[in-house]
Amino acid sequence: MSVRKGCKVSLVRLRLFYFCALGALGGSIPLLAARLDSLGVDARSIGLLMAVLPAGRLVSGPFWGGYADTTGRTRDLLVLGSLVALVGTIALARVDSVPLAALALAAFAIGRAPVGPLVDALAVETLASVGRDRAAYGGIRLWGSVGFLAPREAPGPAPIGPALRALVGRSLVSPRARPAGRSRSACSSR
Repeated sequence: MSVRKGCKVSLVRLRLFYFCALGALGGSIPLLAARLDSLGVDARSIGLLMAVLPAGRLVSGPFWGGYADTTGRTRDLLVLGSLVALVGTIALARVDSVPLAALALAAFAIGRAPVGPLVDALAVETLASVGRDRAAYGGIRLWGSVGFLAPREAPGPAPIGPALRALVGRSLVSPRARPAGRSRSACSSR
């Protein structure tokens, strides 16, 4: 069973995407409460603002997923979601009030909502297209865990800057289910 060169690139891009996407979270989410505290937000309000993250994903996720299923434009939605999350992250680094922080967190949560489920679906689809069993998903997803831990294990302080760079990287290496111009059979083992 051989894997064609163009299909191997898709697997590398998926690993890199997981590394960058979860690296962005690992570099920013643990610092979020401290950022809100620096804005003078009390502990109760920090808890409420942190709840914006799962609430934004819960509310917007089904819309993103439905649109992806209807249009088949998964990669475009990954890029769009990454860019919306990037805008929210940049805004959060620059805001100086609680209402603006809430809007920035909402933008981040709404942009982040489609990324996990869509890239997971692409990973499984890509594995199938190269003739690999779905059990190989763990080997690809492992890179997300490594990426999540990397910013916290890096020497020196972990400012929001590395998270911004990871989000930009994530949007630039957004994976495709198959290399451009290749059909599923072109990537299958023969």
